[in-house]
Order: sequence, then C-alpha cells, then structure tokens
Amino acid sequence: MKLKFLVGILALVFSGILNAEQVILLPSTSRTATAGPGVVKGSVYRGAHINLIVTVASTVGSTVITPSIQGKDASGNYYTILTGAQISGTTGTTTFKVYPGLSVVTNTVVNDVLPDVWRTVITHSGTGPHTYELNYNSLP
Repeated sequence: MKLKFLVGILALVFSGILNAEQVILLPSTSRTATAGPGVVKGSVYRGAHINLIVTVASTVGSTVITPSIQGKDASGNYYTILTGAQISGTTGTTTFKVYPGLSVVTNTVVNDVLPDVWRTVITHSGTGPHTYELNYNSLP
C-alpha cells in the first residue's frame, strides 16, 4: 500500500502536476503577542522555505520574537523541527529551510522532511509590537 502511494506521488512530481505552492500563513500586521499557529495539513511536499518578513521591529525594551517550525505526531502532539534565532530591533527577511539532504545551519536550515501536518509559531516576549508576514514556498 505504501509503495503504491509513493509511486503515485513520484508520478505526480515527475509529470509536473505536483507544483510548488506559495502560501501566506500570517499576513503582514502589527502583533504584540504570540502568533500562529499557521497550520499546514495534508502536505504532500518534502520540504519548504519559510519566510519571516519583519517590516517594523519593536524598540520597546527587550522585546523579541522567536520563530519555530513544529511537526505533529500521530498522537496529536507537536514537536520542534526548527527554532530560529531571536529577532529584536531589526527588520528584514529571514528564510528557514526544511528539506532532506540540506547542510545544517543552526537556527536556519535543517536536514529533515516536513510531516503531513506542520505549523509555524512566532513567540513574543515583551510587549512591544512587531509587524511581520510569514509565508512559505513548498518543495516537492
């Protein structure tokens, strides 16, 4: 059964039917509390580039945001796939990469596959606002 499923997926990939997706998980807006989860269900993709685009960074005290990517197991529990570095006082785009065979870069790139259900969480510490968007590009 599993072999038939894998053959079917490979046929889709090589026939061009299974194209990469570009999805906005969290639209750009100002946030002061933990955001997410941006949940992706039924993913047939092996990996993704997840982009955190910070356009306004908080200058209030020591306010930081910490992005993470989590997978969901069969029991419904979430586990961490990647935790990004804390972001404080800076703007710009940070891209997190999850894909088998990649060279690991701490807090940015993991050599792993995405499970069927995964999510992103942006954890806020402090009360200052950050304006950001979170999106992803799936990778077959």
